Amino acid sequence: MADTSHLPPEVLYALRTGKLPPHLHDSNPEVAAEPDESSEQDAERFRRRYHAMVDERIADWLDENPGYGKSIPEQERARIEEYCERQIQHQWRMFVRERDGLDDDGD
Repeated sequence: MADTSHLPPEVLYALRTGKLPPHLHDSNPEVAAEPDESSEQDAERFRRRYHAMVDERIADWLDENPGYGKSIPEQERARIEEYCERQIQHQWRMFVRERDGLDDDGD
């Protein structure tokens, strides 16, 4: 598991729940108070995609390293999870940009 002790509580909340902390909704008028159902479904789909990506990479690593049996070292698991997290974040940003019709400038 990646070390998250340096992250602010708001980020940890968002990572755990997939949502912004409630107090940030009030302070940012551009954030909708309640995400619509399709946004929740999209977020859940990307969470499932992330977990599938991690599982696939771990299975590949175990196939390439049969001496470890069915156990993967924690450092290797953390490396895989961090890689997959970066990939899924990039995919999510591209998805949101396309969904919202934003150009490269964010306009």
